[in-house]
Amino acid sequence: MAYSTNIDTALTITSAVNVYLEKFRIHTQNIANAETAGYKSLLIRTSHQHKHHGNVLKKIAIDNSFRKGTFIKTGDPLNVMAGGNAFFAVKSDRNGTIYTSDGRFSIDNENRLISINGDPVLDMDGNEILIPTEAKDIHIRSTGEIMNSDNAIIARLGVFEFENLNNLTHIGTSAFKPNNETAVAVTFPNLRDGGYEASNVNTVYEMASVQDIGLQIKRLATNQRLSDSLLKEQTPEKLVKTWA
Repeated sequence: MAYSTNIDTALTITSAVNVYLEKFRIHTQNIANAETAGYKSLLIRTSHQHKHHGNVLKKIAIDNSFRKGTFIKTGDPLNVMAGGNAFFAVKSDRNGTIYTSDGRFSIDNENRLISINGDPVLDMDGNEILIPTEAKDIHIRSTGEIMNSDNAIIARLGVFEFENLNNLTHIGTSAFKPNNETAVAVTFPNLRDGGYEASNVNTVYEMASVQDIGLQIKRLATNQRLSDSLLKEQTPEKLVKTWA
C-alpha cells in the first residue's frame, strides 16, 4: 500500500499548503491596513479534519477581530471615536447604508456631514445630516449631539450596535454591511471627541505570523519533495506487486 500512502501524504500536504497560503494573504492584508483608520483585522479559523488519508488542515471561516483600535487625537471637532462595538452609519452609492468605525468627518460644499470617503453620514433615524449655512464652529459632543457655536443642537449623530457581529460582511477596508442583522441605535453613546479610532492591527504579531507561515510552507515543501520522490520510485512493476 506504499503508493496509496504516498498519494494520501501528497493530498494532506497540498491541503495544508493551501490553508497556509490563505493565512499568508490574511496577515499581509492586515499589515497593509495597519495605518487604515477604523480597520478591523481579519482572522482565519482552521481545524484538523480526520480523513481516510490522515488529519487534514482545513479552513473553516474568515472572521474579523472587533477589538478596539487606539484613539488618535487630532483636535478636529468633527472627529469622533465610538465606544464599545458601536459604529457610525454612512450612505454609500454602491452599497446603501454601511457601518464604519472611521469617525473622521467633515462638511462638504452641500453642507452635508460626510465621511472620509465623501459618503453622507446618517443621524439616529437614518437621514443625512445637513448643517445650516449660517452655523459656526460646528462640533460633535461625546453624547453624539452635533452643536453650533451657541451650543444649539443641529442633529444627533447616528451610532449603532449589532447583536451578532459575526453577521457583518466586510465592505472595503473599514466598513461593514449587516447580513440578516438589524442595526440598533445607541441612545446614549459614549464617544471620544477630537480624534478617531486607529486600525486594531498588531503589526508585531502579524509580522511574526508571516514569518512562521513561511517556515511552515518551507517544511511542507520539503515533505512534498520527499513524497514526490517516493511516488516516482513506484514503477508499474512495483505497483502490480504492491496491489497484488
